[in-house]
Parts: sequence; structure tokens; C-alpha cells
Amino acid sequence: RRMTARTAARAALLAGCCAAAACRYRAGGSLPEDIRTVGVTLLRNQTRVPGLEGEITRAVISALNSGGRLQVVDADGEPDLVVFGDVESYVKGAVRTDRYGDAAAFGVVITARVSARRPGGEYLFKDAKVTNRSTDPDSGAVDLGKGQSERLGRTQAVRDLGRNVASRILEQG
Repeated sequence: RRMTARTAARAALLAGCCAAAACRYRAGGSLPEDIRTVGVTLLRNQTRVPGLEGEITRAVISALNSGGRLQVVDADGEPDLVVFGDVESYVKGAVRTDRYGDAAAFGVVITARVSARRPGGEYLFKDAKVTNRSTDPDSGAVDLGKGQSERLGRTQAVRDLGRNVASRILEQG
């Protein structure tokens, strides 16, 4: 049985995608190999939500620790990379209303601007805008009809923002 040109093209495309995915997995992102430690400073809170900066900073540290590629150390020490920035906004908005006009579902979107700098002053990236919805458009969405609360949406949004900041670091911008 002969392979048609279309079948050969599909096989080549599939093989290329698999090879790229495998290579990306082994490489662990494009972060330079000499960066092994990272210090994360407390993000500055520019919102009116008390304590949000601490929650997000802890989420970033947790996401970096779970990745296994970097060791999180004290930012005041001598890390290979220092991460800092601002929590710019916390927006909660109705996604769906009930027949009375009350919110039945809403979403939380948190935006931060982060930078990653080496000790010599060289930036890997500067003032990068990252949100909890950078990779998942449903992050922070809750359905009040199912008994979910704003707190759940906030928790999900904080966790996802931490993961997205960690991804940005590992992908170097």
C-alpha cells in the first residue's frame, strides 16, 4: 500500500509536534541553565484588597517550588534571579445574572506587573503584565447557584496567577 502525499504530510507534522513537545519538556523552558536560585520579594499591592500581595507572593513561591527547576531562596541573599513587582488590579464582575438581575456567576481577574532581574542588573523581563487568565480564561469564575463563593474565585485566581508568573519566569519572558 502506498503512502499518499497527504498522509506523509500528516505523519511529518505529527512527528514534528511530538519532537517539539518532547524537546520542550526536557529543556524545562528557556531559562538559562546558570540560573538555579530565585528570590521572590513581596509584591506591592496597588489594589484596595487587603492582604492580596501576600497571597500572590506565596502562590508564586509555591508554583516555583513545585516546578523543581529552581530553588527559592531569600531575596536578600544572593539569588541568581530576583522577582519583584506590583499587584495592579483586582476586578470582580458579574458573568451571568439571574432573572431578578442579581449576580448568579461572576469572575475574578487579578493583574500583576512583574520583573525578573539578575544581580548584575540585567533583566530577563521587565514590567511583564500577567493575569490569572493568561492561560485559562475560566480562572476565577464561580457559580453562585452551585454554592460557590467569591472566596473560592479569589483562591483560584491567586493560585493561577502564581502559576502564570512562575511560567513566565521559566519561559524567560
